[in-house]
Amino acid sequence: MALIAAGFYVHDRHLRHMSWSGALWLALSAGYLGRGEVPIVLHRLPDDPVTRLVVQAYDVMWWAVLAWLVVHVVNVVLWRWLYPSAQPGGRKLIADLVTALIYAAGFLAILAFTFEQDVSGVLATSGVVAIVMGFALQNSLGEIVSGLFMSVESPYRAGDWISIDDKVEGQVIETNWRATRLKTRTGDTLIMPNSAIARAQIVNRYFPDRVHTTQFTVTIDARTAPDRAISVLTAALLAAKAIRRDPPPQVQVANLTPKAIDYRLTYSIDDFEQAPEARSEVARRVWLHLAWAGIRMDDAPVAAPGTAATDAERVAALAKALADVPTHAPLSAEERRQVAERCHTRKVTAGAVLVTQGEAGHSMFLISEGVLSVVVKHTGALTETEIVRLGPGEYFGEMSLLTGAARSATVRALTDAVVHEMAKADLAPIMIARPQLATELGRVLAARQQALASAEHEGMAANDTEASYAERISSWISAFFRADQRISDTRRRH
Repeated sequence: MALIAAGFYVHDRHLRHMSWSGALWLALSAGYLGRGEVPIVLHRLPDDPVTRLVVQAYDVMWWAVLAWLVVHVVNVVLWRWLYPSAQPGGRKLIADLVTALIYAAGFLAILAFTFEQDVSGVLATSGVVAIVMGFALQNSLGEIVSGLFMSVESPYRAGDWISIDDKVEGQVIETNWRATRLKTRTGDTLIMPNSAIARAQIVNRYFPDRVHTTQFTVTIDARTAPDRAISVLTAALLAAKAIRRDPPPQVQVANLTPKAIDYRLTYSIDDFEQAPEARSEVARRVWLHLAWAGIRMDDAPVAAPGTAATDAERVAALAKALADVPTHAPLSAEERRQVAERCHTRKVTAGAVLVTQGEAGHSMFLISEGVLSVVVKHTGALTETEIVRLGPGEYFGEMSLLTGAARSATVRALTDAVVHEMAKADLAPIMIARPQLATELGRVLAARQQALASAEHEGMAANDTEASYAERISSWISAFFRADQRISDTRRRH
């Protein structure tokens, strides 16, 4: 009674049926014991035909309930204790096969013990048929069996990215009895036989989680000191947006020859599916950081503003770099050379603060080495929020340089860095000589501010168009530099 009552409170179907079948089988077994018999061992059929038929019906029921009980016991042991994570499709197939075998064994037991029939002939015939079919269908059966075992072990599931023998890579679409379907990087569908996968080395990129760690090798000319190369490469990894901050990326010397040094870059990404895009970004960042740092990947010389041997080389390299900065692109080549000649190159250490949110400032910075973190502290917030990381070729502070606006964020060096600071005084002679530059620079700043505007339209009113905002910025620029012109004129008169 306790087993029957327990069955009503158990939600799992197999446990509930196991309780009911166990209770019924025990009740039927008690009937044998009450007559002083033990099933199979001490059980004899009566000679009276009617009584014999009743006992045989009782025996059939006993064997059927026993088979029912064994089916659910096996299911509980397999799927709740041994292989709880087995895939549903393979689990159902194996459960059906096990159920069929148990009921077949129960049927043979009924023939042998209840109806006293010789089943040796049936077993022998079945064995011969099984052998013949096994030879005829050995390939198909091998794939099916491999599929069944893989379903039970669950090395991967639909949606997982897997690599097979480091030759095949794809996302699992479906696994059936015979094969596994994969979607490759190119969007093609690859069908792999389960028998081939069972013999292969499988790497599940989504187990135990989707975070994926990979490596990238860079070869650099041996004339560059390893410490400097590692510093620049580490900065390149820290600047990559696709790379996780935890665990932090690492750079190590992998190989050393008289002419070149191999560096191994190790980094993690959130999802293996993003691996090609992340690798591409890392390659671009590495190239950019090495180029701006003047580090050679071969024997070809690299001109870099932060590592130039002479002041003339520094000015030439910086003037060339300024051509790619939108705020300096409207200037002529000679004007960019003049700005490069006047600007101040600074080396800052990791942790140094270059500008602080809210403070006054009249300069902008161009980065040639390292990584800088741009953080803001919103009103009422207790901590700062990082909004972007900047690396070589990127710049900040253009609004302060051209309009005198207060700093909108705090910029802190994440690594040792080299920056080139351009002050208002460096640009003022050019702006005074060519006041029409204010209009061109206003358009440049308006476009940049629109791109950086947040959901609250910070920096540009919601009802502003880019053209009207550009006109307002142009007027700010003109007024900002006109004040210097008035001061200069006053000094000349006196």
